[in-house]
Amino acid sequence: MTAGSGIFPAALGSADAGAQGQFALALLDGLYALMRAAVAHGVDHPSMASMADDVAATAGGIATPCGLQFLGASAYCNRVLLPVDIDRVAQVLQVARALDAMGAQELIFDQPLTAQTLMQLTQAFVQPAEGAAVRLPGVHWRALTGPVWGDGSKPIDRDVAARVWLARAVSAAERLDRDESTPWPWAMSAAILRRLEQIVLLDPSVALRALELAPQPWQPGRRTVAVALRTMVTLAYIGASVETQRLAGHTALLAGMHGFSAERTRAFDMAAQTALLRASQGPGIDAVVSARHRLRVAGMLQAMAHRAGTGSEWPGALGAVLICWDLETRRGGSNNEFQRTTMEALADADVDPFVLGGRTWLRALVAALAITPPGAVVVDAANQVGAVLDASGRSGGGRPMLVSQGQMIQGQAPLTPLLRDS
Repeated sequence: MTAGSGIFPAALGSADAGAQGQFALALLDGLYALMRAAVAHGVDHPSMASMADDVAATAGGIATPCGLQFLGASAYCNRVLLPVDIDRVAQVLQVARALDAMGAQELIFDQPLTAQTLMQLTQAFVQPAEGAAVRLPGVHWRALTGPVWGDGSKPIDRDVAARVWLARAVSAAERLDRDESTPWPWAMSAAILRRLEQIVLLDPSVALRALELAPQPWQPGRRTVAVALRTMVTLAYIGASVETQRLAGHTALLAGMHGFSAERTRAFDMAAQTALLRASQGPGIDAVVSARHRLRVAGMLQAMAHRAGTGSEWPGALGAVLICWDLETRRGGSNNEFQRTTMEALADADVDPFVLGGRTWLRALVAALAITPPGAVVVDAANQVGAVLDASGRSGGGRPMLVSQGQMIQGQAPLTPLLRDS
């Protein structure tokens, strides 16, 4: 992370840039597509001209003069934050990196776009060394005075950053609309998900400790974020794609907001049924999440809501969501008394027989959380395999105690959970 996020303080709260913003998003999509095509086929390929014509026609309604600014994974139009959905983040980053390679963070259009201008701009992007010196009619770029890029940037403490992302995610989750008769607020939940993604990339252990050790109450938003974050951390630990992490995390958010309340915890399939009804009502006018992502989330919820009646197993990321849900349910207790720690809840965790590879998912969760509760199957530093009896070392003279082949042995730290069924 780098300093400089306060350059546009008046715009940070905006998520709707109006018609101008929609044209700007269309222009970003077009620039990204042109860059990919130029890298794959060359700027002189016959298809480039027709693509540039299409982009000029689609984004031609943008009012000039107009400036696009790029800060990290955020994009602004005339210094108003654009509603970039999670599927557009990669596109924004690609355009921002191309512009930064030319020593700039702002792209300014002084006159309406033409196909010829777009092709010249694309060539400058894919050849930044030459592009920095190019002069295009009606288009120029410049460096912003605030941000510092590269090795000279001022670092922000990782612990502080992770806690800030977590606090914002929990706060936003508490503000999510719980009215089951209204469509699900996809835009707001996507913002929560992006904060959780930042935590996973930055340092999830700090946020997980903060979730565990912060004083009560364990409000529904905090519990929902806990399930979503643990799910995403577990999937990241086993190397699942970012798209899979987003899908499972968003599913956990939807289910959690309809399963956790101050008075009770609903059964997971019942929470999934209610969440599915809201997810199926339509995205609403302010949605910034792609239709493909919404459809996949609804598909996961449907599989969860109806699995009990079919007797089918839950494959893949569905199992990760359920394991993390089950952990939070056990930790909270039947009456939401919250008298157990995560480690205590893991110690007697059971595996739903409907979860495909459930024991593997449980071990992946334990490993991702860096917790070795009693009963966890581990391998120690001396390659001894056994089940944990006491990981603290209090009963073993400072060394962890394991049970291996029916015998109690002293292990050697560190302990690594096994991720295979045995």
